[in-house]
Formats: sequence, C-alpha cells, structure tokens
Amino acid sequence: MKLELTYVFHNCFLLRFSHLAFDSNLTLLFDYPANVFLEQKQRALVKTKITGTNLYIISSHYHEDHFSPDLADLLETNPEGKIILSHDIIEAGHGEFNLAGQSQPTDERLLIAEPEETYQLPDFTLTTFSSNDSGLAFLLDIEGINLYFGGDLADWDWEGELGPEERARIKKIFYSTIERLKQEKIHIAFTNTDRRLKNWAGASEFIAEVRPEIFVPMHTFGDTQSLRRFFQEYQGPLDHVFQYTTPGDAVSFHFSEP
Repeated sequence: MKLELTYVFHNCFLLRFSHLAFDSNLTLLFDYPANVFLEQKQRALVKTKITGTNLYIISSHYHEDHFSPDLADLLETNPEGKIILSHDIIEAGHGEFNLAGQSQPTDERLLIAEPEETYQLPDFTLTTFSSNDSGLAFLLDIEGINLYFGGDLADWDWEGELGPEERARIKKIFYSTIERLKQEKIHIAFTNTDRRLKNWAGASEFIAEVRPEIFVPMHTFGDTQSLRRFFQEYQGPLDHVFQYTTPGDAVSFHFSEP
C-alpha cells in the first residue's frame, strides 16, 4: 500500500491511497476549512487532487477553521464524493447543504457520526472518540493500516485560564484516549501541536505514549515554522514525521501488508 500525504492548511490534509486490495483511488480530505482560511491556490490544489477519486470528506467538528459549510465547490469537482460529519456540525445548525445541486445528499453519501461508535464503511472501518473540545476524533482501519486523526482532541492546558475541574476534565479525556490508542498499532497519527500552549497541546506525550509509525503535527494556523521549535524541544522517541512548511508540500509512504 502506498500513501501520498499532502498538507493544505492548519488541520486540513489530503491522503491518497493506492495499491489497495479493492480500490487504488481512495482519497481522504480531513477538516477542509471555511474559505476565509484558504487562498485560491489552496482551493485549486484540493480540486486537482480530488478529481476522479473515491473521495471521503471528513470533518471533525463545526469550528470554521476545521469545517466549511459550503462544500458545493468540492462536490461539483467530484460529484460522487462522500461526506462524514461530526454530529456537532448538525447541532450547530449546519444541517442543510448545497451539494452538487442537491439540498441534501443521499444517505449513502452522508454519515453523521456520533461519539463512541464504530461504522463499517465500504472502504474502511471508522471508530469515533469523544473530544474534550468540540466534535470527534477518528480512528480509521484501512486494510489493516490504522490512521488516527485527532481533530481538536488535545491537552488544552491554557495556563491561568482554566479552573481545576475543567482542567481535570480535559486531561482525563485526552489521556484516556491515549490509553485506548496504545492498545492498537497506530501507523499514522495526526494530533495538534499548538505553539500557543507551553505543552504544545500534549503532542510530546502523545508521541511518546502512542508511538505512531508516522507522526503528523497540526493546528498551526499556517505558522508551520513553529514546528521546527517543537522538534528541537522534543527529545523522545520518533520514527517518521511529516515536517511540511508550505501548502502543497507532500510526502509518500509505503506500507507492507499488516
């Protein structure tokens, strides 16, 4: 199996899998944000990459840096694209879409994902985790390759801003998720590595405990240079990392059969 991984912006990444047993064209687009966060060249990049693919658009929660309520442009490019939305997107009032001329996509193309569930989809198995912020985190099993995408599930340790109960709640959910992930072999992991927090939103602890084969930092708001400082500070175990700097940066990985 081969994976081509492309950075778009913030938590938005494109993953294209080839040499799968049943599909050589599987493409995942995570956390495509509102247009205000993207330049035209980034939108064009995404449209080029998703054309003619077996596309899944996956949104972890309703925040506009992670979700665009106007997905029509993408589905005009790929009319057969499928959509996976966290439940909170619908609860926040984004229940109607203008998708390729339809007011609402068919049930076969739209999944509203609930927390702590497992969904058997045609191309992968999807397990959801409750977030300690908004929405969900996801674990995908793609022919034995486990991919974790954290959304905004992180150790949001805002010093001096949180009361003890809220701080304890955030940490309990984050570290209980880590314990669950440690029960699996995680091949690819995306988790927030946010320079605004002294603890980098828990990225160091995540890497050291989960030990993903490939680590992808995110939640930079475009300040990708901050990741250099993180990796200078981090002294723990690390196998492979995607150290991107510019939208469109891409890297390929090969996986043997599990």
